[in-house]
Amino acid sequence: MCAPASSSSTTALRRPGWSPRRGLSTAALTLLVLGLAGAAQAAPARRAPAAAQKPLVAVLPPKALGVEKPVAAQVQAGLIQAVKGRGRFRVLSAQAIQKALDRQPAGAKAAVESLVPALRSRWALSGTLAGLGEALSLDLKLLEGSTGAEVRRASVELPADAKARAAALEELVIRLLEPERWVGSLQLEVSEAGAQVWLDGVQVASTPLAAPLTGLAPGKHILMIRKEGQAEFSKFVVVRFDQVAQLKVDLDSATVVGLLYDKRPAEPRPRPAPPRPALLAAAPAPEPGMGWQGTTGWSLLSVGAAGAVAGGLLAWHVEDLERQIADRPWSADDEDELADALAEGRQLRRVSTGLWIAGSGLVLVGGAFLLWELLGARADEPSGQGLVVAPAAGQGGAGLLLLGSF
Repeated sequence: MCAPASSSSTTALRRPGWSPRRGLSTAALTLLVLGLAGAAQAAPARRAPAAAQKPLVAVLPPKALGVEKPVAAQVQAGLIQAVKGRGRFRVLSAQAIQKALDRQPAGAKAAVESLVPALRSRWALSGTLAGLGEALSLDLKLLEGSTGAEVRRASVELPADAKARAAALEELVIRLLEPERWVGSLQLEVSEAGAQVWLDGVQVASTPLAAPLTGLAPGKHILMIRKEGQAEFSKFVVVRFDQVAQLKVDLDSATVVGLLYDKRPAEPRPRPAPPRPALLAAAPAPEPGMGWQGTTGWSLLSVGAAGAVAGGLLAWHVEDLERQIADRPWSADDEDELADALAEGRQLRRVSTGLWIAGSGLVLVGGAFLLWELLGARADEPSGQGLVVAPAAGQGGAGLLLLGSF
């Protein structure tokens, strides 16, 4: 009589369709997926800098004065191409800029500086494009992304020739975003040795010069060469961006023998990192500016994984308890002990099931937050592709609708 009672009682511990081993396997699979996602998250920090780690730059449409809108749009496109061409920055898409500006209160006439923080970019380029006839001038300023404060400003006259205009816009972008690279060099050859070389009132070298004078700001510089017993040589020398001005001076006659501008060797660009497997590449790469969606997503994933693992381990303990109850010979005197063991087993089973369900739910919600963060990051990238997640309802119920344009 006791054996059948114990068999039916232990069977009551098992819920149809639920297996402790299945719960433990699911928890292990969850840990595996999280491990792969974590490896994908850490990989960009160990390898070459990824695109997501580059500073984000917003190129705002210039304010047009006496210039038609198509011309202003061409200048903005040229600025975007110049920023991209540096290979050191990301460019905020026009759709993301318009979306951020549309969030501003209707009818508000705030200054551009006050609207920049809504773009969530590292830098913003904003300026005025003025035209008089065919002549165009662009006054551009660099704004700090978090505050909208002006960092520096530069102006340029835009040539009519497309190639020359592209070069002028590239130089303008370098002046604003990479001022340390806005330099030229002067290579000086003097007929007399032991002469003092002064540049802009500061003695910089003595002849003969072992190497060119580098790190000079483009523009006019006052060059003076002095040597006892010789006439002083003085001349304005124009230094050009990314070029070496080669100047030969005859100190006896205090005249310039030759002046030549030579292009500096191009700087080697970093080799692109090899492509990662598709499974790892799909995970979002961490960056200092991760939004609250990403932080919330990873937190929920961690808590959910812990809950799922705890539920799986507790389910394994319940299975072991079932085995002990089934293997033990029970008697009529052990009825109370058997009832307590069965009650404990049922309670542990409910707790383990609740932990596994709650942990799995948190993992799903955390994944949804990470997808939200990933879609938002992709929306900031300049591309003709786009993904949109929107709520939808149909005959089968309600859910999220994923739309894409390619």
